[in-house]
Amino acid sequence: MPLAIRRHPRATRMTLRLAPDGSEIRVTLPRWVPTADAVDFARSRTDWLESQLVKVARPDPPVPGSTISYRGRALLLD
Repeated sequence: MPLAIRRHPRATRMTLRLAPDGSEIRVTLPRWVPTADAVDFARSRTDWLESQLVKVARPDPPVPGSTISYRGRALLLD
């Protein structure tokens, strides 16, 4: 899973979040913290990340006969 490391000028500690769609792990850290520490931080929290990933709703793929909304209109999939 991709790891997005973001440095924030006002951050005072590292924070770990899972993207709402479960597509990436986000670590925010202060400028003075080495990148290797952010990677270690994420690795040390794998149990928490796995528990959060289970909670992410996976979208069902569209199937023929169902409808999807596109630009405010319902379209029937063929």
